Amino acid sequence: MIGLMERTCVDLTEPYLDDNEQTVGIHVDVRHLAPTKIGQSVTVTAELLEVKDNKLRYAVSATNDEGTKIGEGLHRRAVINTERFGDGS
Repeated sequence: MIGLMERTCVDLTEPYLDDNEQTVGIHVDVRHLAPTKIGQSVTVTAELLEVKDNKLRYAVSATNDEGTKIGEGLHRRAVINTERFGDGS
């Protein structure tokens, strides 16, 4: 579930980044609220709450195909320059 939440935040943000930018996860604070059976569908939603410098804060939630909220919380990501991050400087 947390992986789906993180991926949703990446997908939400990616269209707004420059070609040499990407985001990396820096914090997850999520609660599991209910179980979901193997094979059930899960829908994850994310809302960008704050942009401060290169830090992004999102509200995330997950609901299964029966309409039960199975998780919610906050996720933080940082925008990095892939050229600088990759060369070690």
